[in-house]
Amino acid sequence: MDAVRFKAEVFCWKNLLYRLALRLLNNAPEAEDAVQHIMMKMWQKRDELDDIENLKGFVIRALQNDCLNRLKKEQTIVQHHGQFAKTQSLSTEVSQGNMVELIKGAINKLPEKQRITIHLCDVEGFDTKEIADILDIDEGAVRTNLSRARQKIKMQIIKLQEYEERKV
Repeated sequence: MDAVRFKAEVFCWKNLLYRLALRLLNNAPEAEDAVQHIMMKMWQKRDELDDIENLKGFVIRALQNDCLNRLKKEQTIVQHHGQFAKTQSLSTEVSQGNMVELIKGAINKLPEKQRITIHLCDVEGFDTKEIADILDIDEGAVRTNLSRARQKIKMQIIKLQEYEERKV
């Protein structure tokens, strides 16, 4: 694969990859590093990429694995040093009237498979078949993950609204 073809077939996904990495890592500089790392890896393996049937799925899967490795490394460092990140409370987010941030926070708290599935479907606009190919799972599993993710987000919002109503 030459540079022009690489740019047309792999590099064109950099924005999609960044959004996914940002969703997984919740850290913009770290997401940029992850995308850059994957692009460098794909460039180094550009001769092997011709043999891959679902190139987009392969690149997304590589990014997902890289992000998960970064999270595991970060978790190990945090545990080793005994530091824990502070999170903003959901009630503060709602009281500030920022429902979008509330939903993003709820998505970020989902289990990994549900978080990736809902991001690919509701943010990136992939259909269930494409998501199944990318994640290498059944379409039924995609639908199940989407349903569970949406239900969890809905329940968090309802729970928070009930809490806010009791406060008033």
